[in-house]
Parts: sequence; structure tokens; C-alpha cells
Amino acid sequence: MKTLLVIDPDAGFHAKVKELLKPGQVELVSTDKGSDAVQLAVDVSPDLVILNLELKDLNGFLVCSSLKKNPATRDIPLVITSATKTEEDFDQHRKLKFRADSYFRKPLSEKGLSSLLIDFLGATTVQKKKETPLGADFDEENIDKLLDSTFTAFSTDGSQSQAEASTSSIPAEEATEGLLIEESKKEEDGFNLELDLKEEEAELAPSVDLSDLEEDDEDESPLPEEEPAPRVDTGDLELEPEISEVPEEKGSEQEAQTSPENSFKINQLKQDSRQKSVQIITLQKENEFLKSENRNLLMDLTSLKADIAEREQELAEKKEKIEKERENLKTKLDETEAELARAKEEAEEKVRQYKELESRNLTLEEKIDALQKENQGLIGELEQKLASHEESLAELSRQLLTEENKVQALETKCKEHSDREQSLKEEAENANREFEEKESMLMTTIENLTKNTRELEDELKANREKLKHLSDILKTAAAEVDSPGS
Repeated sequence: MKTLLVIDPDAGFHAKVKELLKPGQVELVSTDKGSDAVQLAVDVSPDLVILNLELKDLNGFLVCSSLKKNPATRDIPLVITSATKTEEDFDQHRKLKFRADSYFRKPLSEKGLSSLLIDFLGATTVQKKKETPLGADFDEENIDKLLDSTFTAFSTDGSQSQAEASTSSIPAEEATEGLLIEESKKEEDGFNLELDLKEEEAELAPSVDLSDLEEDDEDESPLPEEEPAPRVDTGDLELEPEISEVPEEKGSEQEAQTSPENSFKINQLKQDSRQKSVQIITLQKENEFLKSENRNLLMDLTSLKADIAEREQELAEKKEKIEKERENLKTKLDETEAELARAKEEAEEKVRQYKELESRNLTLEEKIDALQKENQGLIGELEQKLASHEESLAELSRQLLTEENKVQALETKCKEHSDREQSLKEEAENANREFEEKESMLMTTIENLTKNTRELEDELKANREKLKHLSDILKTAAAEVDSPGS
């Protein structure tokens, strides 16, 4: 079973497609949202996609591009329909990389839609239209039988014998007229054309008219061979209901006889009647076709009216939307003016903050100078302590050299001096470490202060630029405010 995916906001179009599809041959999947198109196409893998451009949620061309870009759906045949786009628009889209396989303008007639479905899905998927059954089977064979049964009393080759002709008690002209009237009644009973065509409000099919038939009023006078057979016009026949049968005369000795010329005339009438019957059948079939086309046109007109109403509603909604946008723009203009006033106040606040930052910057610079002076003092003190410790160590070294000879005798004193020396070394190392730590802390503090100073300078520079920008904005705003007044 094949699958057809229809993406169209018009519910009538979905119903029209469903009516044309043959049950059990094609599965119809319908949606009116372009956002569901790609996912549906991936899920059902349709054999054909009919996409309308006038979707409510997405642009139809974007949906076409999405389907053709997706590897799972790009090989699926895609037909685009539109009620608003022109052939020029279609030609422009055909030049793109992601284009449709075919393009049609709406409204589509039933015949055009059937041709579309047959081209892409095959003839077996579309239902053949059921024609209205006629009152009788009007094929050529039945017409011949009807005419043969009507004219059985006459010979078709003109070779009827005088004896057989004399057995007929009906004059030739009366027999011809009576048989034609009987044939016309049969056609009226079988076809019932006038009644059917009036009920359908169509054009009336022509009926048989023998009013223009030139009858020979002379009593049984034979016709000359070179005289052409009279033309039979079946378009304006007025049937007389009181005539039900051909009058018969009981007198078998009547002199009226059917001559070969009358037989030729009857044969000619028979041929003309057959032609008129064929014309009637043709007109009936044309009438049925016109009825079908009229129904299709009415359906298309109804769809077009619905589209027009929908377009009018969309225009009203767009107009309302424009009015709302206009009000929103007016509100935004008021908000912009309020924001401009706030920006002016913020600029003044920024100026005040800038002045505060400048004062803070001066204070920080004074603190940096004080810290630098304090750092220099600490460095001098540490250098003095280090020099004194070095002198003490030198003195102890001299004392140790002096007391080397007294080492053995003065082990206790040497040991004490050694302990003292060790203690002094530890104190010196501790003092040295403390000096290095303080020096590192001072350097870190100096670097931080330098970094803060740079950041403050950058911030000061940025604030100056902002202040300058705000001043330009204020000047521009002031100029704009002054210009409408002038």
C-alpha cells in the first residue's frame, strides 16, 4: 500500500484528495502544521508529499528546504501548491538547490488533481469517476435494433415486390409519419431527456422534429429518382400524445401502395433518425460531462470563497496587529524618553562617583608613599641589626681562637660557648628569616599597591571615557529635544 502525505491548512482539500483515492490502495496522512511535516515524513516514509505554501505556522518554502535537506526525506517526490504565488515565483524556486518536483496553482480541479495523483502514485490508486447511468444502453448495436424494429414493415434495399407492397393497407406518407411518431415516443419513454435535463438545470438536448418534413399531398404520386430525400430535423419535434398507434384501413383493395421511391425516402429517414439518435447520445454524454465540470467548479468556487474569507480574516488580524505594534512603539518611545532622563541622572551620578574615585586615588597615593617610607625605615633597621650580628659573630670567633689552647681545660666553658654560639647562630638565622619574610611581605604589599594603582588608573580612564560618551549622548539628546521645538 502506498502512502500520501498532505500538508495543507485547507480541510476541504484533504477531503477532496481522500474522495479521489481508491480505498485499500493509498494511506492518506494529513496535517495542517509545517512543524510536523519533517517528523511525519520520516515516520511514515510517504510515496508523495503535497505541500501547500500558505501554512499558518511556517513558511512553506522553509518546509520544502527542510524536507529536501534531510537525508531521510530528500528523495521523496514533493509537489508544491499555492493560491497566492505566481508562475514567476515558481520559476524562481525551481532554480534553487532544494526545490520541489512539481508546482501547481490552487484551486485544483478534480481532473487536475486526479492527473497529479496518477502521475506520482499510478493509475490504480485513483478512483474512476462513476458516470450517471442513462435511461437505455445507447450503443450503435441497440440503436440499429431499435430502428430495425421500427421499420420492419419496409424493405431496406428498395426491392420490395409489388404484391408485398399491396398487402399494406397504410398509405406510404401516413405510415412514415406514424412510424416516426412511434419511434419518437419510444425515445421519449426510454431517454426521458427533457425531464432529466430540467431537473439538472442544464441545456435541453434537441429532440426529433418532423415539422419541416415536406410531405407529398398528392395522392400516391411516385417521386422522381433525381429528387433528393427530404431532410429530417429532430431538434424541434412536437409529439402529439393523442397519437398512440398507426391508423389502419381494413380495405385490402385500397390503391395505396409503397413505391421504391417511398422506400428510399423511408430508408433516408431511417438513416437521419439514426444520426439524430447518435447526436442525442453525444449531447447527453456532453451534458453529463458539463454537469461534472460544473460540480467541480462549484467545489473550487466554494474553496476559493473560503480562502478569500480566510484572507480577509488574516488581513483584519494583521491590521489589528499593526495597531498593537503602533501602540507598542508609542509606549517604547515614552519608555525611551524616560530612559534618557534616567541616563542623564546616571551620568550625573557617574560624575559624582568619578570625583569620589579621584579623592580616593589621592588618598591611596599618600598611603603608598607612607608605606614606602616605612619600608625603607624597616630595611635600614634590619641592615643595622644584621651588621651588629656579624660583628658579634666576628668577636666570638676571635674569642674562640684565643681560647683554643684552653679547650681541654675549659671544656665546660667551651661547651657553654659552643651552645651560646649555636644559640646566637639560631638567633641570627631567625632574625635573617624574619627579615626575609618582612621583606617579601613588603614587596608583595608594594606590588599589590602598584596593581591597585594601575587598576584605579584604568578605571579612572574608563570612567572618563564613559563620562565623555554620556556627555556626547546628553548633547545629542539635548539637540534632538531642541530640534522638534524649533
